Amino acid sequence: MQEVIITGNIGKDAEVIQTRDGRGVLTFSVAVNENKDEAPTWYDVFVNGNYDKMAPYLVKGTRVLVRGRLRAGMWTNQQGKSSISLQVSTNTGSIEILKFADVKGQAQQDNRPF
Repeated sequence: MQEVIITGNIGKDAEVIQTRDGRGVLTFSVAVNENKDEAPTWYDVFVNGNYDKMAPYLVKGTRVLVRGRLRAGMWTNQQGKSSISLQVSTNTGSIEILKFADVKGQAQQDNRPF
């Protein structure tokens, strides 16, 4: 099995979506960049399992480390341009919050227990 580790900032608050078989999956996006001069690479993260306690902390601006399985896909926008989609499938035990976001969406250091 292959595993990927990404570290970056959450781009929008986590939300629960329904899969085709009716299961709830928590999803959020993470921006990863090597330096501030480059555009970030975006990853869509899909969290399976018991995510209820962690979900309120996965908000825009929070810095996270995510371990999981990487999948790549293709999609086409409304203008007909094709793009690559990078997705990480994981569970709550494979997510670490490095810095919590404050009320303005800026990351701050904190040690809140789960």
